Amino acid sequence: MSQYEAVLADKIVFLSDDQQKRVLEFVENIEANEPLNKLIIRLKFDPFEIRCFAKYQDKSFSYGTSSSDDDIVQILSRYVREHHHLLIGRPTAEKAIDEIGSLYLLAPERTHIIKGRDLDTGLPASREISSIEVREQIAPPIRNQINQFKANFGYLLRQMELPEHVLGGATIRLRGRYGYVRGSPERLQEITGLKVIVEQ
Repeated sequence: MSQYEAVLADKIVFLSDDQQKRVLEFVENIEANEPLNKLIIRLKFDPFEIRCFAKYQDKSFSYGTSSSDDDIVQILSRYVREHHHLLIGRPTAEKAIDEIGSLYLLAPERTHIIKGRDLDTGLPASREISSIEVREQIAPPIRNQINQFKANFGYLLRQMELPEHVLGGATIRLRGRYGYVRGSPERLQEITGLKVIVEQ
């Protein structure tokens, strides 16, 4: 969270989601006009969209791309319905991703109990789902988005015409639903060589 967002956090809590989004985008625009003595890349991974803004001194570059991949929450919900015969809501799928979702192997692997409605009986029911199952469902679309960023990373640097030494202190500020999944920051760091900071 940026210094401006921290100040605003308790002041916009009563606004609607759309109003909060517009306020925070306005804050990002304010920050975009500030001179920076190191390269900052703000990267937001959300379902169907990647947004990137880079700033260094008086140079800036931004782009947005769409993704054809489904929302990982929808993917997991569909998997649970088809393979566990359980109908679950979005909050239940999100909690499972938060608890045991990852891009990489976990040591040890974990399990999570999900609650929903049994499709055969119509009654409330619970199922155990493993971190392996969750990873197999959510990792491909997240990796696809990271690979899309990788494909544009070199172009970003060329467009900004940055000297090599600038990259030494550069950071990626990561946001978005996909950015919070275990392994996303580490994978970004692997492909860029830059420090990745997850912003809440």
